[in-house]
Amino acid sequence: MLGVYPVLAGAALTCEQLANTAAYAQQMRDKGYSLAEVKAEADKLEASDKLTPQEIGRVKEVVEQGFNGSLRTPLDILQECRDKQPR
Repeated sequence: MLGVYPVLAGAALTCEQLANTAAYAQQMRDKGYSLAEVKAEADKLEASDKLTPQEIGRVKEVVEQGFNGSLRTPLDILQECRDKQPR
């Protein structure tokens, strides 16, 4: 694997990072990795202390949605996240 989600390098989780995480999950799927393997990478985030438990939960949700891209695309995830932000 490429390591623990390189797109999540910052301290605060952004909508763009969520969309990139979904795209990353799709790329790993396309390279032949199983959902369990991709989720295991997300599990490593819990030890990093860079994200809150709520953010880690959101990342795991996005990983599953991105991996099963027929349901929601990274663009869908980005737009939903932006729509939920206060204006």
